[in-house]
Amino acid sequence: MSGKIVIRKYGGAIGLNFIDIYQREGLYPIPLPFSPGVEAAGVIEVVGEGVENIIPGDRVAYFGAGNPGSYAEARVLSADRLVKLPDSIDEVTAAGAMLKGAIGTVGSKEKATLAEQNGCQYTILYRDEDIAARVKEITDGHGVDVVYDSVGKDTFEASLDSLKPRGLMVSFGNASGPVPDFAPLLLSQKGSLFLTRPTVKDYYATPGDFAEGTKALLDAVSSGTINVAVNQTYALREVQQAHRDLEGRKTSGSTVLIPA
Repeated sequence: MSGKIVIRKYGGAIGLNFIDIYQREGLYPIPLPFSPGVEAAGVIEVVGEGVENIIPGDRVAYFGAGNPGSYAEARVLSADRLVKLPDSIDEVTAAGAMLKGAIGTVGSKEKATLAEQNGCQYTILYRDEDIAARVKEITDGHGVDVVYDSVGKDTFEASLDSLKPRGLMVSFGNASGPVPDFAPLLLSQKGSLFLTRPTVKDYYATPGDFAEGTKALLDAVSSGTINVAVNQTYALREVQQAHRDLEGRKTSGSTVLIPA
């Protein structure tokens, strides 16, 4: 078990993400059988040969780590895909922060209020308002430089239409379903736009990338620059209901599963 550790979830927490649902439904194919989950925090139980700077009893967090499996009671991971938690960050906060993002469009007035309380300057109810028209109104007709879209099918075209010429759209989720196929010519017609569909594994491809990125995140959480809102917790045995609530847009902020 050279370079490996065993992490146990008792006393820890597991982050719930839409990718868990995508993998369960087959949108993101994955060999069966598998245990879902791509982020968690827990306690080191066993350390393999050659591992430095981590000892049994250390509190750590991770995301990605190759294959899913964070719903498991315990798992073996590469030590270079873990980050030690400072005393200022508990396991629930870490599990709710490692693989999360947010945009300014929301599906309800309640979520709009929550977004504004957390620093969002403008909110748009995408079910009730014309997103692109509202963006143009806010920006005096110019559009925005970048759009981050995790909703997918329901907001894809509106997100493109919200960009100024040569703007960039970052599509990073499919909460409403996958984006339909489209011709690249559409990007030219809408203003020589750029479109990317990033994945965490490419941006955290090396141990150095992982160390740099997770350090920046934990520093921001520790300093209060980022406030992690874990608005729902479920016992791990209630994971079916947690998935239903996430799919039904009944959650906000981060959702965490607690082993019990």
